[in-house]
This record gives sequence, structure tokens and C-alpha cells, in this order.
Amino acid sequence: SIPEPSAALWSVDMQGIPGVFADDPVLMTGSDQNSGFYSGVWNAFDIPGHDGTATNPSMSIVNARGDELGVTFTVTGIVSSWTNAPGENSITNDYLFVNAGFAEVSATWDISGLSPATEYTFYPYGGVVRDMLLTVDTNGNGLLTDETPASVTGAGLEFTVTSDGAGKIIGEIGPGNSGEANWGGWQLASSSEIVIID
Repeated sequence: SIPEPSAALWSVDMQGIPGVFADDPVLMTGSDQNSGFYSGVWNAFDIPGHDGTATNPSMSIVNARGDELGVTFTVTGIVSSWTNAPGENSITNDYLFVNAGFAEVSATWDISGLSPATEYTFYPYGGVVRDMLLTVDTNGNGLLTDETPASVTGAGLEFTVTSDGAGKIIGEIGPGNSGEANWGGWQLASSSEIVIID
């Protein structure tokens, strides 16, 4: 059975703008799940492709039930995207990147509008083939200098994160072992409200 998705779950799929590449991006469907919990609605974070760039892209995102609760995802920096031919996992075929094309070598990001000082499970996914180094403010103190960058592949990596007093989670994306960083997407859920698929 598939339970109703959690109201405290957000899923974002990084995508190239359709028509830029031979293969158009494929948005994750509501039944897709990679981290072990039911994803519900996925948000498409559309970015220009390769040599076309986006500067400080930002979007309001809906939760897994399609509700707008004031949560916003913002990337600060010059980024771009890529779309590969469809493969086994659609979230790794489309991705935002840095340190390739005309994109900057790194970028910071934040998720705002969350419940303050609340524990979340944060599950980012890399892009196909290449990994990324992701630094996440896991303790909610608003600093990245006391955090260790982690290598994230297409299989994803789970972080336990506490939002700060304003309801924000911050981080930075940087080049991985390949010399660039490919970010396929992420899921974020309140640790107390994750819905596991039967």
C-alpha cells in the first residue's frame, strides 16, 4: 500500500529547461522514492542548460501534498544544468552543476521557511557519473566552518540536520572528485513525520 505523503516533506528535482538538450528533462513522479519514504509531489527547479547560466535562482516549493507553506529554495551563485538520456533513475539524469561551462566553481544555498530549531532528515542526490562535495549546516548554528564537506553520489547521502532559529538550513556545493559538482536533487522531511513505504 502507499500511504498519504507527509505534510512535512519536500522533494526537489534539479532540471534543465526543456528544449535545450536532445533529451528533455524528466520530472520525478509522485510515486518515486529514493530515500525510503514516499515522495508525493516533486518540485522542478528549472535552470538554463550548460553555457546558459542562472544567477541566484530561487523558487517557492510545495510540500509532498502540493501545499504552499512558505518554504523557499535558493542558490546563491552562477549555476547551470545538464540533461542526459533517460536512465534507470530520473533524478540523476538531470542536474544542476558548478565548475563547468560558465558556472562558478561553487555556490551556497539555503532552504528557508521551515519550522525553527527542528530536526530534519536531508537526503541530497548527486548527478549521474559525477559526485559533488556538499557542506551542510547540520547543527543549525548558521555556520559552515565547523562542518565537514561530504561526497554525495547519485545514490544519495542522508544528513540529520537541525534548522536554525529562523527556520533555515544553509549549505554549499563544490566540486567533487571529478572536478565539478553535479546535484540531481534533494528530499527533506521532518524527522518525526517521515512516512515509510509498506
